Order: sequence, then C-alpha cells, then structure tokens
Amino acid sequence: AAVLPNLVGAFRDLENVAAMLDMQRGHDIQIAAPWDFVELWLRPRLHQFNVAYPNIRFCINGDGDAPFRLGPVDCELRFGPAREAGVVDQLFRDFVLPVGSPENTARISAVTRRNRFEGFPLLHLDFYKNDPAVPGLAEWLRAQRLKRTEPDRGIRYPYISTAVDAVLANAGFVMCGLALISKLIDDRRLTLPVPVYTGTWTGHYFQARFRSDALVRPQVRRCREWLAAEGELTRQWLGRQTGVSSRRSSSRRAASS
Repeated sequence: AAVLPNLVGAFRDLENVAAMLDMQRGHDIQIAAPWDFVELWLRPRLHQFNVAYPNIRFCINGDGDAPFRLGPVDCELRFGPAREAGVVDQLFRDFVLPVGSPENTARISAVTRRNRFEGFPLLHLDFYKNDPAVPGLAEWLRAQRLKRTEPDRGIRYPYISTAVDAVLANAGFVMCGLALISKLIDDRRLTLPVPVYTGTWTGHYFQARFRSDALVRPQVRRCREWLAAEGELTRQWLGRQTGVSSRRSSSRRAASS
C-alpha cells in the first residue's frame, strides 16, 4: 500500500514514454500476417505502394526495410471469420476450386467427366480447414459425383505456397483459392481443370485489423486506404473469373437462409 502510488506513477510514465516513442517511429509500419498472404498477395504489390510513398518503410513479421520493434503491431492481416471488434476491414473472400498445371489439365481433358481424376495424384491443403464453407478435395469430388479411388490419400500441405509449387511441378491437383494465385492464373502457369461453377466462396475473409491509436499516423492511414483499394481490385478480378462477385454471393446466401 505504501509504494502503490509510486508504482502507479511509474507505470503511467512508462506508458507516456511508450506513446512518445510510438509517435516518433517516423514512416515505419509494423505488420503481422500469415506467411502465404505475405508471399503470394502482399509482397508482390508493395512495389506499387513504395513508388507512390517512397519514404514509408515496412516491417512485416519482423523483416523488411523498417527495423523490428517490440510492442503491438500497427496492422494485423489474417484469414478468418468476419470480426466486428476494433478497426477491421474485410479485404476479400476467396473462391476455391481445384487447380492444376497446364500439362495435367490437358492430360485429363480427354477423359470422361466422371473418371477425370481417377488415377491422378491429389494434393490436400490445410489452409482452409477451419472454414466450414470450404470442402476438402475429397469432399468436393464426392459432391461432384466424380470417381476417385481413396480420394483422401495424398500429400498434405499446411501452406498454399508449397502446395502451389508442387502443382507447378506437375505433382497433382489441389483445392485452392484463386485470389492469392491470380498472377499464376493470368500467366496460364496454373489452369482450372473443372468448370468455375463447381467452386465455392470461402466463408472466411482476408481482413486487416488496425490499432485505433496507430491510425492517428498518416502513413498508417495511407496503408489502410491502399490495402482497401487492392482488396477491391482482387474482388473485381475474382468477379471476372467467376462471373459473380463475392458480395452478390453473400447476399444470395443470406436471402436463401
């Protein structure tokens, strides 16, 4: 009890110092994000941001142009259920269906639809396992009534990047979201072996959560605006690929339920 007032004052002073240091971080932005999202979606786009704002530096998962600093990050990027708490922007939902290499897609194109995947290697991706809206490849095959002996067998991958590398090496087909591999699809390094209408929208979102106090800094606000704009471009690209926007799909789902 005797030292409590001094402790309260000391911790208050520490908070004030931390706030002052945070304001003096200049143009640095600290981001935490899933590795796949960084490598496949965020990092390839950062050059455009750097051209527009050459003085803003990033530290992403402890690495980048800006030095790593202890403490809460300015922005957390994640894939998960829509969250209302805090300053959260829903960037986009993904659209998931089987993808393959051009060579393997050509090999199965001459096979009858029911037997198209029989005998071909299947790769299984765990990235979407917590999203109830996304079927695994085995569930998708059963839902499409396609023949495949022991569809649950095959190599499992925790990361999209490693699974995609295997597909590019002609190792098999994988159930994957299109948004993070859009450039590979546009470049025709990855192809769709099945009609687009057999795919499904994820129930979870790629989203950005910002600290409210971080948004007082102009560079963080610019980052937020840029992420929102890039998310909109991704939604538009998915709309062109699927023929329907994820927002319209959400409205249909809500109306039907």
